[in-house]
Amino acid sequence: MAVPAKIGIYDKDLKLVKSYELNNYVSVELSLVIDEILKEFKIDELIYANGPGSFMSLKIAYVFFSTLSLVLNIPLKATSAFAFSEQKLIKANNNFCFALDEDEKIILKAVSDYKCDLQLPVKLQINYESDNLPNYFIPAV
Repeated sequence: MAVPAKIGIYDKDLKLVKSYELNNYVSVELSLVIDEILKEFKIDELIYANGPGSFMSLKIAYVFFSTLSLVLNIPLKATSAFAFSEQKLIKANNNFCFALDEDEKIILKAVSDYKCDLQLPVKLQINYESDNLPNYFIPAV
């Protein structure tokens, strides 16, 4: 089962105002949710988790948000998905998760009892990546 994608709307003080959960494929639901958001909020910048994670979801999110950034003439920034994981684990495949080693390098780790705990923080504290490209970690096939 796929891990649901989440979208948060934050105010100028970086406090969470509203959140959305995509329970269908990102390719199916992302544009519908963003359309709903744009009817209710004025967006000043976009920040997305650029991985690690699902190759397809990362590709779709990057292309979608890059396009939206150009159309709305607003910046697109990226951060690691680990910023949203208290356990510092992100679902990879089967019983494997992406994890950080002691040098903060991404590794694959076998985990038998992992449950997704990716959360949108109530107060956003982000370390931005140097670029906004997807971090696939493992080369795409």
